Amino acid sequence: MLAWSDGIEIPDKEIFVLHNCDNPPCVNPLHLKWGSHLDNMNDAMEKRRFKNNFNMQGETHWRAKLAENDVIEIRKRHDNGEKKRSLSNEYGVSFQTISHIVNRVTWTHI
Repeated sequence: MLAWSDGIEIPDKEIFVLHNCDNPPCVNPLHLKWGSHLDNMNDAMEKRRFKNNFNMQGETHWRAKLAENDVIEIRKRHDNGEKKRSLSNEYGVSFQTISHIVNRVTWTHI
């Protein structure tokens, strides 16, 4: 086992350095921890840092801003006559997002 100059031990097996602060250039030993590839992937999923969706949909998609119950409510309210613009303002998403939801371009699994 190796050690950094400050005495922190470095495992000699294949291991990843994970950032508690999520700042890849950071080298502050207090912000770093050891972990496996699986630990790193789980951390990335929990923090929604994936650059593609890995077949995730709905709430599990890394870019989702709405929950499934929001989508159901948006469709119901739009069907009852509410305007897309007012729904987009209320839910903090674009007019196009609301349009795609009510026209079933997105969130098609619901």
